[in-house]
Amino acid sequence: MVLNKYQTLLKQLIRFGIVGCIAAMVNMLIVILLVEQFAWHPLVANILAFLIAFQVSYFGHCYWSFSNRTVCHKHSVPRFLIVAIVSFILNEGLFYLFLTVLNLYYVLALFLVLIIVPTFTFINSKWWAFN
Repeated sequence: MVLNKYQTLLKQLIRFGIVGCIAAMVNMLIVILLVEQFAWHPLVANILAFLIAFQVSYFGHCYWSFSNRTVCHKHSVPRFLIVAIVSFILNEGLFYLFLTVLNLYYVLALFLVLIIVPTFTFINSKWWAFN
């Protein structure tokens, strides 16, 4: 029984990681496209990219990572939206810090942010948003 719980958790972590990587790649590609092709400021580009990546993340986690089809939209949308907003604040805050205080190249700064923030997102998604 305990082993089954850990297997389920490991399966969710792997699926969460796959969905998160896809959402992160969407986020990063949109930021790079907007900065390089349209000369947007990286922080502004990240706002639009985050909103688009949220869609990928929500539906991927709802239907695959946590497979909670019965309560998904009724209970999970508002909860996941709160998690996403807090994640976005962390995302944008860390991105700002890495860009301005640490003066990192924007692609490296964004890469670091997209590694740090998902940990927070998984914990809150698993035990609150999709619970």
